[in-house]
Amino acid sequence: MYGKHGCLNTASTLFRTIKLPNLVSWNSMIKIHVQNGVFEKGVLYFNMMRRVEVYPDQATIVTILQCCADIGVWKVVDAFHGYILCSGLDKSIRTMTALLNVYAKSGRLTALCEIFKEMKEPDMIAWTAMLAAYAMHGYGRHAIDHFDFMVKKGFEPDHVTFNHLLSACSHSGLV
Repeated sequence: MYGKHGCLNTASTLFRTIKLPNLVSWNSMIKIHVQNGVFEKGVLYFNMMRRVEVYPDQATIVTILQCCADIGVWKVVDAFHGYILCSGLDKSIRTMTALLNVYAKSGRLTALCEIFKEMKEPDMIAWTAMLAAYAMHGYGRHAIDHFDFMVKKGFEPDHVTFNHLLSACSHSGLV
């Protein structure tokens, strides 16, 4: 509650009173610091959590990936990508979609495509994240091909999907 209102010092003080913080407590501290723009402190809490042998879950990794994307620390993203693969979190569509978004923001489309191909059953959000990446970087033709493949796989596009497709075509001069 304190973190949502920007009272990070109060939240940190309360956190320090917990004798054995659990994963939810650690995730809360990481999340509130990231949400309040204190990214380095969020990563610090992540590292402290690992030192006391509390292991991250999907929520932790998604928050840290969002943090990495916001501050542009791409080497750290590579390390987290490795952690995701080693920990088995690569089976989580939510985690892998967060990773897609980070690679899209960094402009690393080759890595982005590889991650998407490795996803066993991407959901509509993952498909749309790929379209958003193509739109962000002006790859209209790639977006159209991806869209066609998505429809052939049986996914029904929604207004968000069409918006990204149109944006990709517009940014690449196809519209």
